[in-house]
Amino acid sequence: MYYKIAQLSLTSSQKAATTSEIFIAQPDADKEQLVGKLFILAEIESGKADPEYSGLKIINFLINSLNQNYYQNEKIILREKISALKPEHIFESALGKTNKNLTEFLESEKIKINPGAANITAGIIYKNELHFANIGKNKALLIYKEPMKAKSRGDERQAPSLDEKKYKITDIARQKETAGEKPADLAKLFTNVISGQIPPGGYFIFANEALPEYLSGKQLTEIVTTLPPAGAVEQIKNTLVKINAYVSFLGIIIKNTFGEEAPELSYKITRAASQASVENLSATEQTTEKLLTPSGIIDFKKWLDFLPALFKKFTARGRRESKPILLKDKIFIKKRSGFLSIKKYWQILKNIFAVIANSFLYLIKLLSSKEKITSQAQLIAQKAGETTNSFAVWFKNLKIKRKIALIVFAACVLLLIQNLALTSLKNKKAENEKIYDGLTETIKRKQSQIEASLLYKNEESAKNLLDEVENLITQFPQETEQQKEQYDDFLNKLREQMETIRRVVKIGPLNGLADFANLNSGAEPDNLIFINKIIYAGDSKQKSIYSLDISDNSITAIADTGQSINGLRYPTADKNNNIYYFNLDSIVKLETESREITNLTADFKNNRQAADIDAYNGRLYLLDRQNSQIYRYNIAKNSLTGAQAWLNEKADFADAVNMAIDGSIYVLKNNGQLLKYLKGRGQEFKLGEVEPKLENPSKLIVSPELKYIYILESSNKRLVVFDKAGVFLTQYQSDQFKDLKDFAVDEINKKIYFLDKTSVYGIEAKHFE
Repeated sequence: MYYKIAQLSLTSSQKAATTSEIFIAQPDADKEQLVGKLFILAEIESGKADPEYSGLKIINFLINSLNQNYYQNEKIILREKISALKPEHIFESALGKTNKNLTEFLESEKIKINPGAANITAGIIYKNELHFANIGKNKALLIYKEPMKAKSRGDERQAPSLDEKKYKITDIARQKETAGEKPADLAKLFTNVISGQIPPGGYFIFANEALPEYLSGKQLTEIVTTLPPAGAVEQIKNTLVKINAYVSFLGIIIKNTFGEEAPELSYKITRAASQASVENLSATEQTTEKLLTPSGIIDFKKWLDFLPALFKKFTARGRRESKPILLKDKIFIKKRSGFLSIKKYWQILKNIFAVIANSFLYLIKLLSSKEKITSQAQLIAQKAGETTNSFAVWFKNLKIKRKIALIVFAACVLLLIQNLALTSLKNKKAENEKIYDGLTETIKRKQSQIEASLLYKNEESAKNLLDEVENLITQFPQETEQQKEQYDDFLNKLREQMETIRRVVKIGPLNGLADFANLNSGAEPDNLIFINKIIYAGDSKQKSIYSLDISDNSITAIADTGQSINGLRYPTADKNNNIYYFNLDSIVKLETESREITNLTADFKNNRQAADIDAYNGRLYLLDRQNSQIYRYNIAKNSLTGAQAWLNEKADFADAVNMAIDGSIYVLKNNGQLLKYLKGRGQEFKLGEVEPKLENPSKLIVSPELKYIYILESSNKRLVVFDKAGVFLTQYQSDQFKDLKDFAVDEINKKIYFLDKTSVYGIEAKHFE
């Protein structure tokens, strides 16, 4: 890794006068290896007419346009073949296209904005190379080390301490302005590109104008050079969050890790050098700890270090001069105890602990005896009564003037306490109102930004803002009725925006087509299948098949008591519209034209744990969990014959749920994973991300006649739709379902049918639009 990068975005809780955004691209590893990482720091000062919305529209357009023009540039393909083609050339080309696109965008949207109000920095970091363009007041701060010579004495080597590693900070953008360059027009952004290499162990900080005004260059240097970029961002946030300012703070910190050398090891280390090295490490630890400690926290280590020093000072003062005594040509030194000797100090501590322990034991003994507790309570009540009587007698014997003075004094004390309590409550209420107003304004602004991001299909930015709004709503007070109403409004809008991002289609009032319980009071249909405008529902318990004609919503029952039916599961149809049901030891076949039911015998001894069956191209396929295999059968008149293992490789179908065929075979697992097989071998296939994730899917529908992949998740009352490439399109959801069992799709008429308990409901499909 050639560099580390982190972003700082701290918006004011009050209504800010600017619209700001930070974007750091996340390309795949191959593209980052070829052309590096793109970043944008943008801040547009608000005007009087539609200030916030216009600025946000410009920023979102710039991010989307520059990101696409850079990473979708045709020159990237030639980068591997032409060594002379550098990332800066591709970056300059992308900037040129973005300038042209921005001009057209401003004209089409009829946006007029003062060029001096735009502060935008765009750049790329490639290995240790940095290329960026800047307009406005944004800062480009370079922090680098000054070369220092290590101290030496004779042949001894001494490693330089951290204090000797001095850093310098300089504003590159300011140097360019002082060199005579004029600020660019908003319609001609990024006309000049600044290029260079970050020195080894150096840092680059891109920031808006506010950040260096609230933090000095020395503070920034100490924080950035002591901590890694991510830690430096958190430390800066902790410092700035206490500032009650109407400004936003933006920053991008880049550390160059390319070309760093390990410190040279000294093989001849003297005692002095070793001691100095340890002291330097201790000093570094103390400095880092001081930077990371938030203000207002008591430094216990400092006080613990202070107490021994104080103790040493007292013992030094109290120590008496030693008196030498000659005895048999040997000198023994007899010391007198000091003012606070260790023995005396230890004796004092022992006495304190003894008092605490005795008190504790006394309380235990007292509490363990009910008689003692009762007697002590009576004694306390007696003493309290005596005290009250004594006070009453004393007050009665006072002269009238002293009584009045005492009453007035007591009243004044009570009034003072009351006033202090009221003032405290008033201040707390004012503070809560200020927090409430700030939160309200911030949530409204961010929800407006979400709407704008969704309008320009910037879903990544919208998701990030949605997380921020969700966190702010959890902090929203709900004490008054007004606050509760505002909270509900924010929460409802949050849910609407979340559903928009998640592409949720809320199913309105359910349109009931039929209830099979009206035909059979004991009906318990398990599944649905749609053929030629008729819906068939299998009922294993009643050993019946119900049919629903959607042209007139009439329902009938099909039953054959002469057949041995133990189950009517996993319905599938062949090209002749015959329906096949899995019947444990056999297959039940329904000819829809004649409504005749027959039983096809089959040998299922070795694969009784069937997860699904599906008919395709005149054959029947069975998904077997136990053997993790797909078996293929030929369909004869009265039986299934010629069972063959279709898979040519090992698989794990222990948690398989469903199977569907459209030429390829798809196997759905209970964790939401969809496997794809062709000619007996697995294919590369992955479903797009869905929020919330599929956790317990229950049914899969894919067929040659359908254009889409449908997955039902009954537990979450939703139907998720993907295209055949696995791209997520939409999800249908309704809380009105009580026991969602199955579904069927009519893509020709754009209808979806759901089986809920014993009823069938139909809805208009929206994903075709």
